[in-house]
Amino acid sequence: MKRKFAYLHGFGSGPTGGKAAKLIEIFKNLHDIDLVVPDLNYPSYSEITITNALKVIDKMDNEKNVTWCIIASSFGAYLATLWTKLNPSRVEKLVLLCPGFRLLEIWSQTLGKDKMQLWEKQGCLEFPDYIQKGKLVPIRYDLIKDFQNYPPSPQVSCPILMFHGNQDETIPIEYSKEYAKENKNVTFLEVADDHRLLRTLDFIDRRAARFLEI
Repeated sequence: MKRKFAYLHGFGSGPTGGKAAKLIEIFKNLHDIDLVVPDLNYPSYSEITITNALKVIDKMDNEKNVTWCIIASSFGAYLATLWTKLNPSRVEKLVLLCPGFRLLEIWSQTLGKDKMQLWEKQGCLEFPDYIQKGKLVPIRYDLIKDFQNYPPSPQVSCPILMFHGNQDETIPIEYSKEYAKENKNVTFLEVADDHRLLRTLDFIDRRAARFLEI
């Protein structure tokens, strides 16, 4: 069985984002691996939904006799666990970076009731697009309606190596700790970093390389 490696980016990012670019470089230069990095913003960032993003991963998985090792960040890490839950035979291992579990709950708390209602009423709400240097882009409320059809923290059986920064102000580290405590297949590592994990990416790579046996 052939092994392939992919990276799934976070919300508001893309295949050309800083973390994606760094991981592509690390995997190629240190491990001689061509990392597959699909664009989850399908058909556009404004129209992103969980269902649409899953279709992108389905399209990526276009070879028989292949198993995936997926490295994924934040929103992408949520999608990685969800896609693995739906396609358990296709995934060998997961490396999750500050995974975006319970995102609907987080958005509701962060934005507040009034802004969530405004989002629903207007049909869209502006979020930064970090690929376009933080330019505000209207995101359709379809994302929220679609999200409600999926579990907040998908449970999977494959081995997971999880990293979470103890200075993360986007996704509470407690959510990752709870997930790891509830799932014996998870190895959890807390690192001194923020949500982006750029300061500890070299350490993460060393631990991930051992975990992935590359």
